[in-house]
Amino acid sequence: MRISRKVWIAIPLIALLGLLYFVVLTVAAGQITRLLPGAVAEAIGGRDADRYDVHVSDVDLSLLLNGLTVRDLTVSIDSSAVGATVEPALVQAAHLGSLRVAGLRILPLLRGKGIYVSSIDLEGPTVSLYFPEQGERSEIPEGGEGRSEVDVRPTEFRPPRTNLRRVRIQSGSIDLTRFTDRGMLTSLLRDLDLTLTEIEIDSVTFANPVQALANSRVTIAFDTVYHVLDDSLYFVAATDVRADSRDSVVEIGSVGFTPTLEAAPFFGRLPKRADRLNVRAGPIRIEGLDFANYIRDEAVGVRLVRVDSLDLQVYSDIALDWGPKALPCRYHMGFAGIPIPFRIDTVRLVDGSIRYSELAKGSESPGQLEFDGVNGTVVNLTNDPERMTATTPAIAQLGARLYGAGPVAATIRYPLLSSTLDFDVEASLGAMSLVPANRFATNVTGVEVKEGQLDSLWVGFESRDGKATGRIHMRYRDLDFRIIDRNTGKEMAWHSVLGFLGNVALRSSNPGKPEDEPRDGRIDYTCAEDDIVFFEYLVGAMVSGIKRVVLII
Repeated sequence: MRISRKVWIAIPLIALLGLLYFVVLTVAAGQITRLLPGAVAEAIGGRDADRYDVHVSDVDLSLLLNGLTVRDLTVSIDSSAVGATVEPALVQAAHLGSLRVAGLRILPLLRGKGIYVSSIDLEGPTVSLYFPEQGERSEIPEGGEGRSEVDVRPTEFRPPRTNLRRVRIQSGSIDLTRFTDRGMLTSLLRDLDLTLTEIEIDSVTFANPVQALANSRVTIAFDTVYHVLDDSLYFVAATDVRADSRDSVVEIGSVGFTPTLEAAPFFGRLPKRADRLNVRAGPIRIEGLDFANYIRDEAVGVRLVRVDSLDLQVYSDIALDWGPKALPCRYHMGFAGIPIPFRIDTVRLVDGSIRYSELAKGSESPGQLEFDGVNGTVVNLTNDPERMTATTPAIAQLGARLYGAGPVAATIRYPLLSSTLDFDVEASLGAMSLVPANRFATNVTGVEVKEGQLDSLWVGFESRDGKATGRIHMRYRDLDFRIIDRNTGKEMAWHSVLGFLGNVALRSSNPGKPEDEPRDGRIDYTCAEDDIVFFEYLVGAMVSGIKRVVLII
């Protein structure tokens, strides 16, 4: 069989083209391998790029498949650079398992016709960031006044064309280290998966990447996020977070707001009186989140937040003497100080619990108010002054069980931007034994209920600038008590009891007889110097009315 002349000519030509293809790939890959470390160092460090050491293990370039793969990229920094950076944030170390670019068109790129890339995939990126303390900067080199933080582009600038449609990050992690006057603080993010699709890049979005991000579909998931607050007193942690901008839903497996210190050192670090909080909840579902508005304007708008299994623990040590550090009767919710505009239309609580603990002066153990089975809604949570006013407050409607027995229903109206104690309360408590109230009363007041039955309780009052006025209706019977030493738990001697009571005695039943009119209590309570926190003030106002029902003066 004879081979035609054309075939003989084609064989070496194909071989030559194959060799040329191999040479082009080798040269191009070599050029990328040589230039990439410097480009990465420049992108990360700017004029401090020489402080970074960048290594690339392997680069694969395929012209036929229009693909580029970079494997095992590692970034490290000279340790002497830490603490001497001119940047507000410094990359201490970084590693990238692989970078895959698909749909890469070489010829348009070489001819300056644009960057054509269909997708970018980053696998296993890890980044460690260092944030120096405020003012911790090296001096500006001679001959320059420093770089502007604003990227000013010339008016004739034209963005390159691109067909990028997908960016994905898989199994990423971020470690943050920052220094404050409280010492070294840390934050971390683990197992991050982030995908951007439906990306539109034009002259506007290229100059403003935030706008491109806002216009894209964003799906994000991560296993854990951990952040220590700047005051170092609390850390925030969340697990199993999932979000999709298309359906405007965020799902969180669990979230916690936890003190970093035990009670005694915690209160010792405070500049003024405050509650010690410990909050856990989950799962949490957020619906109607406006992702684009948040990304573009850093404003949070949410239609519904459902919180399951809220566990709120509030601890107050009123035995502490704060002196001039205290700011009596000026407690407020602090919403006005939140820097990000936000609006949450409705919060729905499902099967939560609340524990309020108060350590009184002269007591070794705190008294506790315990609410289980907390269900209800809170509407109109916002720091928008047009939405949050005295006439359009946040409204909480809650139901629970006190000490697992007495059914509680409460409505609280609170203008969150008020700088003083301005709110309205209406609440009721159903029938229950009064004995469980010892969990609070005994350690706080030294009064131990031996027996007694509550038939019903209703309270309604308004607070204006730290003064509560209203009424309490309390129906109970067969009340018996004793006065005890809060430290030993033993009943006090009669002469001590008499000294404690003075001219005061307890009303054993209300009404005293079935035919009698029941006695109601007037709430008239002015915020005391010790009532620095909300719960203390709320309890103090209610107790003022209960005393007028129970005590015979």
